[in-house]
Amino acid sequence: MVADGLGISAEFQATLSSVVFADIRVALHTGSFADARALTGRAFGDMQPDGLMLPFGRIAGAELAVAASLPDASDLLADAASTVEENDWAEACLLRATGRLHDDPDALAAAVERWERIGARFERACTLLLLPDRLDAGGRGRLRRVLLRHGPGE
Repeated sequence: MVADGLGISAEFQATLSSVVFADIRVALHTGSFADARALTGRAFGDMQPDGLMLPFGRIAGAELAVAASLPDASDLLADAASTVEENDWAEACLLRATGRLHDDPDALAAAVERWERIGARFERACTLLLLPDRLDAGGRGRLRRVLLRHGPGE
């Protein structure tokens, strides 16, 4: 888990929405789907909302379910959609996950616009990678520059 070494029990870590979110994002962006079922279970289980992180954990879990082709991905995405209200990042992530699920380039393009609007360059670049006809709009090059300059936390 991302928070290993902080002196927090593994059982409690597994329920903290910020830790769940971080673990899911690492799995999603590295393509490590072996634990996708367990991670989405954490996101939609007894997750403890620490601060305002609950919507982030849920929508990230739903996107991981979609990317990993889990059989209940559509249901998880519908469930997560109810938590993204008034959260620009979560709304953009919902659009991207919806675009992935339905192979919908319009939803993916809308996600790119949302990421641009909130200045989420890493997420924008990752979304452009899902739009083969827009790779020349900066997906690979932008992602490389963002990672070299700022790291994946942006």
